[in-house]
Amino acid sequence: MARLLPGTRALRTLEAAARHLNFTRAADELGLTPAAVSHQIKEIEDQLGIVLFTRTSRTIRLTEAGAVLFEASTDALDLLGRAVSRAHKMARGTALLKVTLDAQFATKWLMRRVDDFRKQRPGIELRFDIASELRDFDLDDVDVGIRFGAGKYPGLYTHRLFENVIIPVCSPSLLASGPPLREPRDLFHHTLAHIEWARQGVSWPNWRMWMAAAGVDDFDDSRTI
Repeated sequence: MARLLPGTRALRTLEAAARHLNFTRAADELGLTPAAVSHQIKEIEDQLGIVLFTRTSRTIRLTEAGAVLFEASTDALDLLGRAVSRAHKMARGTALLKVTLDAQFATKWLMRRVDDFRKQRPGIELRFDIASELRDFDLDDVDVGIRFGAGKYPGLYTHRLFENVIIPVCSPSLLASGPPLREPRDLFHHTLAHIEWARQGVSWPNWRMWMAAAGVDDFDDSRTI
């Protein structure tokens, strides 16, 4: 006897509705109407003979059976997505290379080198995924990722491209009219701006870190912005 199992579309609807616990938000995510989401959930319940949600006039909650199917549908959709991604990679072979990288690195470093790569590897087609967040190599169908970080990405092979060199910069008018800048301590006479950035356990160097690297250990960062 064949088992009655919901289809992929039904599983997506169930997963979204259970994750949001709100048919309207699930509908927005899926591109459906709330009524369509409610109808699909009712169809699943009728098909399986199980109540998945308890409903009131304002809220919905998962039943115990619904929670079990929510967890299973999440795992099943994730597994299916990874399998489809791997199948796509196998089907396209090695003639297509998909690279994920952030916009700043793409525009300031990579784009000017693309023509040289194509001349050296004319048989490889390049496609780019411009994103700052990390990608899942199984789920997102990418081959290579370029990111700023410490290179600690479990399950992936990493190769350092180059080191960062951090230097102070200022406008020419400041050099001409302000206090002289001959050594790191001369920066004490200026208001210093820096970027606050952290991702995946890596922080962009601030002025205190730069001063320490320059041999200045009594830096007062109260004048930084």
